[in-house]
Amino acid sequence: MCSLAVAGFDGNDRGAQPAVAPLAVAGLVCIAYPLHPPAQPEKLRVAHLPHVVAPALFVSGTRDEFASPDELTSNLTVMQRAPEVHFVDGARHDLRGKDAIVASLVATWVRGLRA
Repeated sequence: MCSLAVAGFDGNDRGAQPAVAPLAVAGLVCIAYPLHPPAQPEKLRVAHLPHVVAPALFVSGTRDEFASPDELTSNLTVMQRAPEVHFVDGARHDLRGKDAIVASLVATWVRGLRA
């Protein structure tokens, strides 16, 4: 939902153009972005991503059933600004037990926004 709001979409990404004004933010953090439903890679959720202009961070597990590392990396190329992407080794979509790693990645990235 956050990426949709930042792109100016009103709750779905089926349209080709934003429906509302983009949300003005310093940055966008997507934790375990659901690129597609599990086992349905043809149902991509990417139509809104080319409209995201803010710096972005994506953190995902290497075993995430909603997006493999290759799927996520290749589909994020549609963004206007190349996002920073980090993969948590061995983690699934819930990133269970990886809170400290995720928090550290996000904190480091957010601090970098001020630089």
